[in-house]
Amino acid sequence: MVDDLSKEGKLWNCMAVWDVSPSMKGTPMEVAVALGILVSELSEDPWKGKLITFSETPELQNVEGDDLKSKAKFLRFMDWVLTLIFKKCLTEFLKWPWKGI
Repeated sequence: MVDDLSKEGKLWNCMAVWDVSPSMKGTPMEVAVALGILVSELSEDPWKGKLITFSETPELQNVEGDDLKSKAKFLRFMDWVLTLIFKKCLTEFLKWPWKGI
């Protein structure tokens, strides 16, 4: 699926802010994991393979794993906090490229 979609084009300056908090059980969790991986895979550098944690202190994370199963497992167990300060997330997002990510 990723290969087929990447032939259609890439996501430019696009980043997933990703939530796997306890409220995301079952299907919502699976959709969040799938979309987080898909967005990170289709994004162009410097965002390819990265996402932002759903947190009061958002962090840029590399999606770890060699295949879909290992990436999904990594995303399910990432650190998260129940509250997202969206303004801080956007502010941090704008700083990262200049930090040489």
